[in-house]
Amino acid sequence: MPLLATPRTVAIAYDKSAMHDRLRAMGYLVPYTVATIEEAEASISEGLLRFPLVVKPRRGFGSLNTFVANTVEQMRVFHGYAADMLVQEFIVGEELNSSIFSDMDARVLSVVPCRKRLMAGGETQHAESIEHPGLLALSHRLAEDIGSVGPLDVDFMESRDGRLYVLDLNPRFGGAYPVAQVAGADFPSLAMAIIRGNAVAPTVGAYRRGVYMMKAIAIAGGPLTSLDDRSYDDRRY
Repeated sequence: MPLLATPRTVAIAYDKSAMHDRLRAMGYLVPYTVATIEEAEASISEGLLRFPLVVKPRRGFGSLNTFVANTVEQMRVFHGYAADMLVQEFIVGEELNSSIFSDMDARVLSVVPCRKRLMAGGETQHAESIEHPGLLALSHRLAEDIGSVGPLDVDFMESRDGRLYVLDLNPRFGGAYPVAQVAGADFPSLAMAIIRGNAVAPTVGAYRRGVYMMKAIAIAGGPLTSLDDRSYDDRRY
């Protein structure tokens, strides 16, 4: 039994231009986004966009080829860096995230909001589970509206005036999921219960607040001579 996102959810999440249009039509706050340089320059002239601006791929992942432009010249160069780039409003605020899990009927079972404290290469390195009723309710409603099935990772930005913008949808386990697991969400157990045909009651909001996650690099190995046929001294790593 594949516990996977529906084609509708994937279509919304994969194409960032379509995601912007669809979520905006649904009434969600999203950064103002345009696809062409001509649209960007017109939007700047009309005051709809102002520097700095984010320039990124329409169908990117892991923050690859994502740039911040401070001038029209930079915007043009970054937009031409790869095919199918977007120009997007830069939201100043705090990065937040929600790990969400829904059953086969798109019924939301669990939501764990967290604050991102450190990002690297588009992946969350440090995060903390938080108490945020507004983010919890918004995440629940968003997952239902897009018909999410299984795990869903959503990136938000809370602006300085307290507004919550949807930045990105990832219909999978996200980089911040470990903090949700440690906080008590346990999405794999929910998945196994569904696969076994057991009744699963929603536990939205049932998680520990203030759980902190830090990722680290663990180096595994042995004597250098076991890793290379050249002659080394007896140093071990």
